[in-house]
Amino acid sequence: MANKTRPFALVAVDVQRDFCAQDGALMRFLSNSQRASTTENVQRNIEAATDSIARLIEGCRDRAACTVFVRSFFDEKYKLPVVSRQHKLRGLNIVMCPEGAQGSDFYRITPNGSDLVVTKHTTDAFLYTPLEAFLRKHCVEEIVLFGFLAELCIMDSGRSALCRGFDVCLAADATAGLNDLCVKSSIADMKALGAEISTVDRVLAKRVRRNAMDQLPLQVRNPVGTPRCREAGSERPLS
Repeated sequence: MANKTRPFALVAVDVQRDFCAQDGALMRFLSNSQRASTTENVQRNIEAATDSIARLIEGCRDRAACTVFVRSFFDEKYKLPVVSRQHKLRGLNIVMCPEGAQGSDFYRITPNGSDLVVTKHTTDAFLYTPLEAFLRKHCVEEIVLFGFLAELCIMDSGRSALCRGFDVCLAADATAGLNDLCVKSSIADMKALGAEISTVDRVLAKRVRRNAMDQLPLQVRNPVGTPRCREAGSERPLS
């Protein structure tokens, strides 16, 4: 029988204007505090990742058990002390994605009526949110994780998912961060924790192809009399 794809969810994290847009809070902050070349590199990486995100959602949404759009509201009234410390350690002394402001809107992606929108106030998409319960309800075993920022919310959300027993596939070309070295280090840490590190092309090829096979009648996938496996270099069915 074909290797049936396990139920998986697409989980997009913080694909919001303040993280991604050229006129968003992050890019304004970087422009005022760093060299122009550094800011341009971050913007270029985020735009490339956003292109990949749009392609991943379009190509995989109908195959996923569910699609989740995680957004942040980092107003001071919501922000926990640990989040403030994390942001200050990385020099992010700004208010990101305040509730109701344009900066908190999704950037170049739009949830539809069947998607879940999860609001978080920390760097962990599972902490104090209904995300885990929603995934359990849909019998999800694996999440395909992507979004921003790699060294903060992606790293913490991926670790949290693994600790809760979900398998994690990180679409590495659909995420970006503030520093190339930190992004590489975060991806390496995720791999060391047990996450699968993949690309959008590999995610689409693996899950769309297998899911399409799952929809075929059993007789088509494995016709009666067709050997399940053969010896290498031989057409003789194994007994």
